[in-house]
Amino acid sequence: KAQGNYVLILNSDTMLLGPLKPLLDLMDSDQAIGLMGCAIYDDDMNLYPYKHHFPNIFSELYKLTIMSVKDVSSLFTSHKRNEPVNVACVDWVEGCFMLTRRDILNRAGCMDEGYFLYYEDIDLCYSIEKRLGMKVVYYPYTKVVHSGSKSTNFSDALHLQQYYASCVRYFSKHRGTIYAAVFSMVCISCWIILFTVVGLSRLVFPKAGRLRRKHDMLITALKKAIGDAFKVKSGAKALL
Repeated sequence: KAQGNYVLILNSDTMLLGPLKPLLDLMDSDQAIGLMGCAIYDDDMNLYPYKHHFPNIFSELYKLTIMSVKDVSSLFTSHKRNEPVNVACVDWVEGCFMLTRRDILNRAGCMDEGYFLYYEDIDLCYSIEKRLGMKVVYYPYTKVVHSGSKSTNFSDALHLQQYYASCVRYFSKHRGTIYAAVFSMVCISCWIILFTVVGLSRLVFPKAGRLRRKHDMLITALKKAIGDAFKVKSGAKALL
């Protein structure tokens, strides 16, 4: 429904601090800029990470295994920091605030509705940068407070499942099905190892509620991931 030259994608759980005009002026002055983000803070005014790089097997495997057992919230918050920054080109910016021109959004294909949650912002930035050959720019002087997790009410297991599913979709689209399949196999193998380690730890600390929750989280995520893998395999056989 947007009719203007610019489109601002803004989450419902955000509060904008500062004007938008400097960002608009910068985009007007540099037609190579395809999309802009700004400084994102949590409710305690901790700065969200901003030096984003496009995902690869190693970065996402670490998030989905070691960090997920430590604390699922660390998938999104573990690298928060307060430090001075300048306007910079980055691979992608947080999806809770994304400013672009309407024609660029249409050329890039808007957001892929195949993602239920997570990675759709990375996917859009990838299309703008790699397909259209335009810049994604981080602008630190306009700030947004993002409460986070207000659009969802998932358990740890469902967070992990959805993050994994979106990651596999992203890799399939931009790295190929073989790359995505290798990632899935390695991720599931790591989850099995972690499930075993956490299970043995529960024998030593039977009253540790956190271990029980993480054990349940891993088995739920494993069931879903393995089930999805078999569906993909069955679908491929049916096509053949």
